[in-house]
Amino acid sequence: MILWKDGPTHGDLKPGALEAICSGTAIVKRAAAGGLKVAHAGEVNQLACQGNLLAMQIMEDAKGYLSHAIAALIGFGDPDVVVLGGSVALQIPNFIEDIEKRVIQHVYAVQRTNVRIVRAQLGDDSGLIGGAVLAFQVLMSQNNHDGFRKRQGQESIVSA
Repeated sequence: MILWKDGPTHGDLKPGALEAICSGTAIVKRAAAGGLKVAHAGEVNQLACQGNLLAMQIMEDAKGYLSHAIAALIGFGDPDVVVLGGSVALQIPNFIEDIEKRVIQHVYAVQRTNVRIVRAQLGDDSGLIGGAVLAFQVLMSQNNHDGFRKRQGQESIVSA
């Protein structure tokens, strides 16, 4: 999702892509480009809490753009829950709570009571596990649309 015209770049992503603004590596990259000596986004956040203006701007950009993106997704997708993972969401204290408060301010009043943002329970492995589940579901749907797989004359039930 491209959010910031001519915004930060990160790897092969387009300038201003959400991941180029909000990911831990993107936060560290922006901080280093500004002369801060940091190893991870948590250190940028600590500097922001101590009043470092560059760190404050980087963290504000990350939180602001992420909360606007989530608000937009809620606006047209109306999910029951938004799950955040990754180093920033999982390691920075109160990050998710702050994002949720911001999202509540960005959505329509009728949606505010339904905003629910939670921490990924599978940690950094959530993407890997989700991909494996998706691959399994695709494989099973290709084998038999009824949720049954026949192999060597035996049937095994697979819940879909």
